[in-house]
Amino acid sequence: MQNIFKTTYRNFVRKPATNLINLLGLAVSLALVILLSVYCYSELTTDRFHEKRRPGLPVWDN
Repeated sequence: MQNIFKTTYRNFVRKPATNLINLLGLAVSLALVILLSVYCYSELTTDRFHEKRRPGLPVWDN
């Protein structure tokens, strides 16, 4: 495990710009996956608790 950290540190020292771009891309992609998952979950669970629901109409509860 310590070997992995040493190698990662050396790569960051050698090419910091490339590694920062890669990390930024990873962070943005993970954030988008989380946001899309939350949005899809909220869309799929909207108005599922009524017996005689009208499909396609969201119910907002404040």
